Amino acid sequence: MDIQQYTSPDKLERYSFLTLLSALGFSAIALFNGGYPIITMILGYSNSYSLLSIAWLVSGAAAVYLSYLYWKNNKKVFGGGDKKSELAFLFALLLGYNLGLTALIRENIFFNIFHGTILFVAFGVLCVVVGYILYTKWKSNDEKLFVVSSRVAVGNEPTNDEVTNTSSMNQAQNNDDVATDNN
Repeated sequence: MDIQQYTSPDKLERYSFLTLLSALGFSAIALFNGGYPIITMILGYSNSYSLLSIAWLVSGAAAVYLSYLYWKNNKKVFGGGDKKSELAFLFALLLGYNLGLTALIRENIFFNIFHGTILFVAFGVLCVVVGYILYTKWKSNDEKLFVVSSRVAVGNEPTNDEVTNTSSMNQAQNNDDVATDNN
């Protein structure tokens, strides 16, 4: 088994994103259930806490990794320009941070701030909407969260400055080659 096929940057981005989407879905279910994860109803709280803690830590790690990629890609998600997708992404990151902290400090900060049945339902709906926005945008973007622009793509032709700079570099290289041949 080759672990490198699972740990390439593209795969890590994909798995981290799918982890946050899953966290949004499970959080929505828990919020609709009054703040109780479904697994606690099946296994009981004491039996499910360590499993929940691991899932929450993984969600936090995914949020940290995607935050790094977001920062590295000039704070642009799905190529930039779509505020709704960017806000949805930031909400998902906050959810991931909250879950990661929940595992570490054993207290859910969001639940403490936004406690109440009506708010739980509202935030549950928000989790579903955010998950839908992110998933559909991700699918329409060839399952890429951060797009690296390509010069060969239609509409991404090089500018005059890029052509001039490239021509100057090629000319300098040719001059170096000629000088080397003459020696």
